[in-house]
Amino acid sequence: PVYGTANEELLGEAFADRRDRAVLCTKFGITGQKVENGKPVNLPDSRPESIRAQVEGSLRRLRTDHIDLLYQHRVDPHVESEVVAGVMADLKKEGKIRHIGITAHKLYIAEEAVESGLYETLQYPFSYLSSEKEIALVKKCKEANMGFIAMKALSGGLINNSKAAYAFQAQYDSVLPIW
Repeated sequence: PVYGTANEELLGEAFADRRDRAVLCTKFGITGQKVENGKPVNLPDSRPESIRAQVEGSLRRLRTDHIDLLYQHRVDPHVESEVVAGVMADLKKEGKIRHIGITAHKLYIAEEAVESGLYETLQYPFSYLSSEKEIALVKKCKEANMGFIAMKALSGGLINNSKAAYAFQAQYDSVLPIW
């Protein structure tokens, strides 16, 4: 729903009769925008009641009783990470989600997420343009038994040699690239 609800509605329709053949992931955490310096800025919203409402909406649109992986998208500076993870853990106990993840675009947020021990997966940009610090982040995730999902494996289109991009990702047995 972070990017609108049509995708979840389409996926719900597509997998309604074959839910057991799909791994469904979605995000929560942004429910509005404001304008700063003439540009729209996403507003994080990770209040417990908002998380629950966003998840219930996703479940309804996806036509399922559970989400396989729920991501916190964008850290909300107004809500403690432990509170957010606690709500997610409760949703997991209730069977509404199976796994708890977080997405990050900033290295310090990703590192804090790994160190917190609150999440099962991290989704973070990772490609052959990544620095040694990002490669170290992959190793930290592996040591923490935390899944690493590589977003932007083609660096948003900057990388056009898909064979080289794939070869780079294949070096890391603990990384799952999403192309």
